[in-house]
Amino acid sequence: MIVGLETMSDCISIVCPSCGADHGDDGWEVLQENEVHQMKCEVCRAEFFVSIFECERCVADNVISSLSEHEVKNRTCRACGHRPETEGEDYEEPCL
Repeated sequence: MIVGLETMSDCISIVCPSCGADHGDDGWEVLQENEVHQMKCEVCRAEFFVSIFECERCVADNVISSLSEHEVKNRTCRACGHRPETEGEDYEEPCL
């Protein structure tokens, strides 16, 4: 299950998919876009994965976090629902 999918405004908010703790804007703008980053929650100590990406269709900025690296790679734009297919990777339709 994907948790913490947010559209960014002026700051990046990363939400722990395990406990829901909001990690606010803690210098996340230095994270590379379109890459999966492994993180550890400061509250519950759970390890999770995060991806920050700009939608190819509507140009909205998105942050997605999940306990599964695979779910973070299959990103969907929160604003328009666009799901890009990435060359060389198997894309799986998320279960709704």
